[in-house]
Amino acid sequence: MDFETIEPALCTLVASATGVESSCVLFENAPRVRHNGQLALLSWVSTGNVGGATDEERWAYVSNADPLQEMRVTLTGPRELRLQVSVETLDQRPGYTARVLAERARARFAAPSARAALEAVGLAFVRATEVTRADYRVDGRVVPRSLFEVQMNGAASFEDTDARTSYIATVGVTATVKRPDGSTVSPSSLQPTTGDA
Repeated sequence: MDFETIEPALCTLVASATGVESSCVLFENAPRVRHNGQLALLSWVSTGNVGGATDEERWAYVSNADPLQEMRVTLTGPRELRLQVSVETLDQRPGYTARVLAERARARFAAPSARAALEAVGLAFVRATEVTRADYRVDGRVVPRSLFEVQMNGAASFEDTDARTSYIATVGVTATVKRPDGSTVSPSSLQPTTGDA
């Protein structure tokens, strides 16, 4: 998963789903903007392996000038991601409240166009939780806020560059076979012939 691609795509999707101006949709650790009365903050609640499974090792031969670096291992596995979407708005007219914008976004995440946008960055929509009220007080006034979570699936893959190793191109075996009396068996006598039973 490439979060440098995923996070801007999620901001674009949330802006479209809520109607909040795109410059006012950002991840919570990004520098805050002076918003126009509406703000949508995104934050990762959790990311992890699906069902506690470990990633699978996949070894592959890649030609390299250094023969000790030709076998490379990639670890891949499914991921479950939970994203919290928090919507704030100072507008309390019917149809413009934080709850309405959040509910609209929650429903739109399940739409085919939203699923396609997620698929374009390697994610799959699973479900969206109910909208929860989370108002807070600042400077003596209440800021209306509603939030919900989106559960998605993805896949992670990375190469363990420290685990590169050599490639064994050919294997030769040298052995001596002895008869019970101690004499050496010649290699040609060990080869089967068509007449042997």
